[in-house]
Amino acid sequence: MKRYLLFLALLPGCAGYSAVPSSILAERLTKPPPAPLDIPKPPKTFALDLINRRKYAGVAMMGFNTGRMLVRGEVVSAMKSWHAKLRLDVPAFLVSHPKEGNILVDTGLSRQTVGGGSFLLSVVDPAVPQYRSRKGQDIVSQLSAAGVSTDSVKWIVLSSLAPERAGMAAFFENATIVVARAEWEWRKARVAKDEAASLALTVLAPRVKLVDIDARPACGPIVHCLDLFDDGTLYLADLAGRTPGTMGVLAILDGGPVMLAGGAAFVVDNYLDLALPLKSQVEDLTLYWRSLHVLRALREAVPQTVVLPGNDLRPLRLAGRNDVPVHDFRAKKSAAQERVKPNLRREK
Repeated sequence: MKRYLLFLALLPGCAGYSAVPSSILAERLTKPPPAPLDIPKPPKTFALDLINRRKYAGVAMMGFNTGRMLVRGEVVSAMKSWHAKLRLDVPAFLVSHPKEGNILVDTGLSRQTVGGGSFLLSVVDPAVPQYRSRKGQDIVSQLSAAGVSTDSVKWIVLSSLAPERAGMAAFFENATIVVARAEWEWRKARVAKDEAASLALTVLAPRVKLVDIDARPACGPIVHCLDLFDDGTLYLADLAGRTPGTMGVLAILDGGPVMLAGGAAFVVDNYLDLALPLKSQVEDLTLYWRSLHVLRALREAVPQTVVLPGNDLRPLRLAGRNDVPVHDFRAKKSAAQERVKPNLRREK
């Protein structure tokens, strides 16, 4: 009998097997806020309006996975098990605009994260994600392999100032960096006592263009929205909540709209099933809840829209969007590079 009880104790979900820490149980968001009431109802012509508003065709996009986010499943989604060990993406995106040139949406992990391939989650705080990157996987190295120099990047849009979003921003000295004002002020206050982090912001400051995204009018179901170049190709979307200034980028490509959700969603569960992460991952739950509803409403209003979570590139493959290839950093020249070669602006 004792042997039988010992066997049960070693099974998943039974006493004695990697029990969920009590600190994590206290962080579960079991009761979401009320449904948001301020999401505009888009007109029936909204999808057509997006196309008609666009002044330039031929806007191209390419994805770059700059590393891996190692995290327990329940940290990012209530639909996933605490015992699930996830290896998520940390992407950045290059957009080629016929007039504005090369635009980066996020810059991914810095080169300092290279190494450490094992999945050893923190014992002190197991809810903290860990990041891994391989040599040559940073965005600068991958762009170089794709024939795109840092000098040719004219704009960087940072969905947030989290290290996994802005890790390589300082390497693009010719680029104007677009950040939400709320994000900039919040991050400055947060790192005020961290000399290294404060210095990093000081280095970026001369090239930063702050936008008051939360004061902009609505665009369809997006509560606050800004047409970045006033040409209907790239829209900044207020997706606050994870941080006070989290932004999404809605790109109107020839093959259909793509919403880069940035930090507003880790995985598809977050907006498809309204599955919440742990409390520690959200700064303002009410705003975050609204942002998830905005992403869901956008898909309903424009079904051909591909919503890409901040750490999950699978929707591209599932939607069959071959017009948004993901660069293979391990190959000298991938098929993805050959497909986008005519569209990417390169250094002459």
